[in-house]
Amino acid sequence: MVTFKVSDFNKFCSTRERGKKFYFYLKNLISSEVKYIILDFEDIEHVSISFLDESVIKLINEGYKLKIITSNPNIIRKIKKDFSWRNISKNLINEENNKYYFV
Repeated sequence: MVTFKVSDFNKFCSTRERGKKFYFYLKNLISSEVKYIILDFEDIEHVSISFLDESVIKLINEGYKLKIITSNPNIIRKIKKDFSWRNISKNLINEENNKYYFV
């Protein structure tokens, strides 16, 4: 398991290009054995679906188990909307305040 604070990479998560850069940033930092990633979106006010497509959704599609930490309901809403558009069958579990799992 490894944790990444998204705001250390970029506080403005708004474009497809930034999402791609974040994805490759993560992939370069994790070993091949890591399959469980915690993404801390605290201090992030805005995330675009384009950014999520190129980072979070790509990781989920590759089989990574993700835990999302955020107090911003818009981030979770956008991830759920993206799942719906792409017919991704992952369940969202709200384990405790501001922590969400995708299984």
